[in-house]
This record gives sequence, C-alpha cells and structure tokens, in this order.
Amino acid sequence: MAETQTQQEDMDQSTGVAVMKKQIRDLHEEVEHLEAALFDERLEAQEFKAKSEHHAQSLKETLDKFEKLEAEARQKYETQRASAEMLKDQLEMAIQESDTLKKDLKEEQSQANTQKLMFESKVCIKHSQPRETIGPVLKNLKISA
Repeated sequence: MAETQTQQEDMDQSTGVAVMKKQIRDLHEEVEHLEAALFDERLEAQEFKAKSEHHAQSLKETLDKFEKLEAEARQKYETQRASAEMLKDQLEMAIQESDTLKKDLKEEQSQANTQKLMFESKVCIKHSQPRETIGPVLKNLKISA
C-alpha cells in the first residue's frame, strides 16, 4: 500500500508538474502575444505621432500664410483708404474751385452786360437813336449787339 501511495504521489506530482508546465507555456504564449500587440501599438503610436506632427506643421504653415495675407490686405486697405481720403479732399477742393469760378463767371457776365448796356446807351445818345434801333448802327460800326 505504501508503494501504491508512493506511486499515487508520484503521479500526482508529475500531473501537477505537467499542469504547471502547461500553465507556464500558456503564460509564455500570452506574454509573447501581449509583447507583439504592444509592439504593434507602439508602431501605430509612432505613425500617429508622425502624422500629427506633420499635420500640425502644415496647419502652422497655413496659419502663417493667412496671417501674411491678412497683413498684406490690411496694408492695402490702409493705402486705399488714405488714397480715398486724398481723392475726397481733392474733390472738395475742385468743387470749391468750381463754385468760385462759377461765381466769378457770373460776376464777369454781369459786368460785361452792364458795360454792353452802357456802351449801347452811349451809342444811342451819340447817334440820337432809340435803343431798339441801335442794332444797325452797331453793324455800321462793325460791333455785334
């Protein structure tokens, strides 16, 4: 019986060792699987990081371009606004000059009409003719009425 018991113990021990060896093999396989998955995830993380950095750099370049375009547009706007102000001032001066010239022209026309009437009156008095008949007298003098 002792021998049976020893054989039983030997079988239990060998079965226990075999079970433990199987568990160790399973654990090794699981570790290898996890290491492979970790390696794959590290590769994906590196690729994602590289793409993200590239995308971030591209966005920065685009932002820099937009800022440059904004600065150029702002400068063009300021230049055009200044030009428009200058043109507005020039237009106001031209309108004032035009108004002054119109006023001067009216004054000169008024003076010319006054001088014409005075001349016609002098001619009428000198030739003793009524004003309505002065046209032929002025023609004889080669002056238009």
